[in-house]
Amino acid sequence: MTKIKIYVSHRVDYNASIIDNNIYIPVRCGAVYDHNPSSKMLGDNTGDNISEKRMSFCELTVLYWAWKNQKADYYGLCHYRRYLSFSNNIGTYSNSEHNQGCISIPDLKPETIKKFNLSYSYMQKEIEKYDAIFMEPIDLKALNIKSNYEAMKNSPDYHNIKDVDRMMNIIKDKYPQMYETAYNYMYEDSKSFLYNCFIMKAEIFHNFCFWFFDILFELESQIDKSKYSMQQYRTIGTLGERLLGIYIKWLQKQNKYKLKYTPLLFVEDTTVEDNLKPAFTSNNIPIVSNFNDNYASIFSVFLSSAIAHSSATNNYDFIVLSDDISEQHKRILTNMMKKNMSIRYISPKRYLATTNLTIRHQVYSPDLYYRIIIPQILKEYNKVIVVDADMICQEDIGALYNENINNYLAGGCIDSVLQGYLNGADPSFMSYALNYMKMIDPYKYINTGLLIFNAEKYRQIYSLEFLNSFITEHAQYVKIYEQDMLNMLLDGKIKFLDPKWNCYTKSNEFINKCFSLSPLETYKKYEIARSSNQGIIHYAAHPKPWWNATVDLADIWWKYAKISPCYEEILQILIAKQANISQLRKEFIDIHFPNINKHFNKIETTITRHIVSSNLKKLKLKKLEYLLKSIIFFWNAKKYKIKRKKIKDIINKI
Repeated sequence: MTKIKIYVSHRVDYNASIIDNNIYIPVRCGAVYDHNPSSKMLGDNTGDNISEKRMSFCELTVLYWAWKNQKADYYGLCHYRRYLSFSNNIGTYSNSEHNQGCISIPDLKPETIKKFNLSYSYMQKEIEKYDAIFMEPIDLKALNIKSNYEAMKNSPDYHNIKDVDRMMNIIKDKYPQMYETAYNYMYEDSKSFLYNCFIMKAEIFHNFCFWFFDILFELESQIDKSKYSMQQYRTIGTLGERLLGIYIKWLQKQNKYKLKYTPLLFVEDTTVEDNLKPAFTSNNIPIVSNFNDNYASIFSVFLSSAIAHSSATNNYDFIVLSDDISEQHKRILTNMMKKNMSIRYISPKRYLATTNLTIRHQVYSPDLYYRIIIPQILKEYNKVIVVDADMICQEDIGALYNENINNYLAGGCIDSVLQGYLNGADPSFMSYALNYMKMIDPYKYINTGLLIFNAEKYRQIYSLEFLNSFITEHAQYVKIYEQDMLNMLLDGKIKFLDPKWNCYTKSNEFINKCFSLSPLETYKKYEIARSSNQGIIHYAAHPKPWWNATVDLADIWWKYAKISPCYEEILQILIAKQANISQLRKEFIDIHFPNINKHFNKIETTITRHIVSSNLKKLKLKKLEYLLKSIIFFWNAKKYKIKRKKIKDIINKI
């Protein structure tokens, strides 16, 4: 059988996923710098090698190693996140800098591998039909670039164009028979073959490598890289991409080889799917939250409160689901941990990579849907607590974990605000809950900011495949995103918890109205929890305490914010938010009341005279300012015959 070997260049500092296919041979690029003794992957530092040149030759150190040390009938090269496709399933070609001209795929799961025919049996038959296989070239004209030379000249941060000139001179001197092809490709051709990914028959491969490295080593001897930046230092690797393009054109010109061109795939998520296990062997209390990096500092306040009320007899296993949390925030949150605490970070993007994550408002982000699949992400856990980042603990969260939910899919607290919707605050919600959500009793709708998942039972009923389809089906229709979906999935299978575990704040007048409209028994239980029995306070509605330090129960939140390592960052958020609000108000007034400034001085003088001559003299400056603005609003509104109700609507909006 034909021996086909495609060598996959892997980073030594990153454990990337691999394709289980004997054609692909993973190799550590720059393995001479890998100090991990447990690594079992082949390295490019054995036999005849240039492993130490990784920083300048990039993946070409793997190519050199394969050329000098491996035997095969076909040789190939690709990267841990770039693979040639063997399927007619054409996706959208990317225009992003990091994967220009590639088709992005979510991951290397079995279904993805199947979709693009990256299996041993299929690839073996397909490769044997050709002398060489290359990626489809990128059309530079679509980027308003005329040639490969111009593309490199336009990127001085990445290339010194003089090095391109040196390369062309070397070809002219050493391989004059190929110079015309090289000249046409670099200066006249608008098609570009990038990324050094290919498959070649052995004879072509060895001829190519001799020519290729002969030019690159000569070029290396002529370049002074001592002042080059990190990107410029990779010049040899990037010029190698252009040399491959020249060689492809040379093969085409011979008109005797059977060549194939296929899309190049770019793997967005290459993380290894490793089942996360409980951090502690006994008294392990898993607490999971999902948020983006903008909320990392806010989550630090939750951690501060949870740590303040923690028990030495419990072990706390914090898990953060996030696609973009920064290394700095990871460091800060990790440093908050005590001896009986652990915090780990998982990127869950691959679990919903093919799912429609519809978001219709800029306040929200797609990561909110991850909550629906937490039991599938944490396969080694039977029970987990899920919390929003905008919460604080007022007692040990370990007490919540002891709730018996064996006969339920989850435990959660009745949503008093939603009950207010049902009783008149939003009359349409009752019909929606009954007819679309198909709830047995809409008054048993829960707020999912706090959940205890019976993860084992949940997995038995709902597979990841089902939940992917469920989210795609409902994402564009549900009103409250993942919360509505979870209520649909959990309906009739929920243990209702004491409202103290999700004590919702009265952040604005509408929320306050909803509470007042909720059923009396629910309202009484809420008031008891709010006044004296808070377990977890939830700052769910707007404005948030880090936007406005005077909102309901903000003083309690700021008590823990002050002991958070992100305190200064949170203060910056508060200052920026207030400044932004002031600017928005000004812009709104300028648009809706364009003549207000013309009359301001006259109105201000009149009102000030009235205040000075009355008992309002003792008003504080801020109260006076508010009064002035209010009167100006009503004066201008009267002038333009705007109704009082409309004014109130405008004030609420700003």
